Amino acid sequence: MPTTATLLLGDHLARGRGPSTYNARLGSFLLVQLAMIAFAYWETVSGGGRIVYEITFKVETPPLEPSHAWLIFSSMAVYHLKVFRWAGFVCHTDSMSAFTVVLVTCYHMFAMFTIGMSGYYGDSFPMNNYWGSPEGKYSPAPPQWFQILFLGLACAVLLLEAVADHQLAFFKRYKGGDPSGEELTTFFVARGDESKDMYQERVCRVGMWNWCRHPNYFWNLFPFAFAALVGGNFACFGMWIFIQVFWAYTQSMPALEGYMADRYGQDWDAYCRKVPGKLFPFLRI
Repeated sequence: MPTTATLLLGDHLARGRGPSTYNARLGSFLLVQLAMIAFAYWETVSGGGRIVYEITFKVETPPLEPSHAWLIFSSMAVYHLKVFRWAGFVCHTDSMSAFTVVLVTCYHMFAMFTIGMSGYYGDSFPMNNYWGSPEGKYSPAPPQWFQILFLGLACAVLLLEAVADHQLAFFKRYKGGDPSGEELTTFFVARGDESKDMYQERVCRVGMWNWCRHPNYFWNLFPFAFAALVGGNFACFGMWIFIQVFWAYTQSMPALEGYMADRYGQDWDAYCRKVPGKLFPFLRI
């Protein structure tokens, strides 16, 4: 069962084909992601969010300015490309329950709804009234440099999350061996004599995994929040930072750390002493 160690298509585990039920659920999940990209396009570029708002609140709202709509849509579409990569090539497990598919689908649908609505003018959450009242035929929008800045930041944090995934894949490939050689130069992996010792450990401390125990979760705090700022909506930004931090501390990290403690025992305890920070790099929180 081959593995890859490329930045965009790197497997954490040599999963092989997996059971047919897993493949069916994965296929269904990826089809849903495509549907969500289509929904994001309808909500922003096609103006569907305006229809939703007018039906819900019985109040008219101006459409999005076309370039603003495209930038909001782009910020949502790039996240779903990340989901495609993760589910298809980086997923840690051969199991994907139907409950997981439904839960993640609902979560992503809520994200697409709130972010897609974040640029429309209105007084009801998640609408936007931070940039003045409508004076023309479009909803008021932040300056274009502001929109492009936060679209760029959303792309940057998704790239950094991919780098963290790559570093973990690289560690798994050379775990217990000697990573010396030309493959060390692949992309942002630990080098030098000290790094060689890291590959003899059972838990990854390569690269960002020496900054905190969950660097991939850290970078995942920001894509939805930055996408909301592409829309110019500060309330939506704050809501998504809160949701992601809350979910990390109450769901994602406890479940994973419990699994790691059971599997690695004292080696996990030693790793936690070396890397005390859970979510935020270089902080003990």
